[in-house]
Amino acid sequence: MAAVRIGAGQDELSQLLGKLDALPLDYHALDASEAHPSDPRIGPALEAAFPRRSSKDDKLALAATLVRLGSQAESYFDFLADYARVAIEDRTPSFMRVDANGHDVRGEFSREFQNWCVAHGKDPKAVAAVQSSTYPKDLAALAGVQDPRAV
Repeated sequence: MAAVRIGAGQDELSQLLGKLDALPLDYHALDASEAHPSDPRIGPALEAAFPRRSSKDDKLALAATLVRLGSQAESYFDFLADYARVAIEDRTPSFMRVDANGHDVRGEFSREFQNWCVAHGKDPKAVAAVQSSTYPKDLAALAGVQDPRAV
């Protein structure tokens, strides 16, 4: 009786997919799974990892990977689009103060932004962090899937 040897590529993929359960999420394994030649185990492993994650960033990365790999489940695209929509529809004035020449003035918030924060009882530093970090990540996650629905 001859032994059947699993190919090195299959064994490597099994290891990569096993890392999707690691805490924190192994982003290298996620990228490598996406770059791996098509295999019917990849999509289900990513789909199974999605609900087990509580981190928004982890879920954004998993959803984006699933959409790029062609998942037909609307829920993954919608997950990305919902966060991007919040960023796009936010009418908070920009925190950035610019001088008469159009250059950013570091360390100072725009007057319009400061007034908005006072009127709405918001912490300017927290709101500025959302504008400068959270929203760009949310928009980049959707833009990165290069899906025509995102237009």
